[in-house]
Amino acid sequence: MAQGRLRLAVREIDERLSTAHQPEHAFDRLVPVRDGEEMEVVIALTPSATLFHAGESLRLLVCGRYPQPRNPLFGHFPTRYEPSRGGIAVISWTPDRPSTLEIPVIPARAVVPGR
Repeated sequence: MAQGRLRLAVREIDERLSTAHQPEHAFDRLVPVRDGEEMEVVIALTPSATLFHAGESLRLLVCGRYPQPRNPLFGHFPTRYEPSRGGIAVISWTPDRPSTLEIPVIPARAVVPGR
């Protein structure tokens, strides 16, 4: 349905280019992650025109690497990062600092048959 990728060292948001539901990263400097460092990370998902019905469920897959092998003929689209030093990332959730998945709701227009 949608996907998002982000190398944590280029996690800074460009407030000028970002909109309410589409964050844009600056990609202008590397800010390495230090061991034990806590930070907020925003990963934009590709736009999707998916219609969800009441009662359906979503699955969110979070990986610290590419979830499938690299295609030697075509690579990865839209980007591929060079591997970096390994580490441990912890996604935390507390009432004061919740983890969220934002899915904007766009009201449906009435569809007129035959048009």
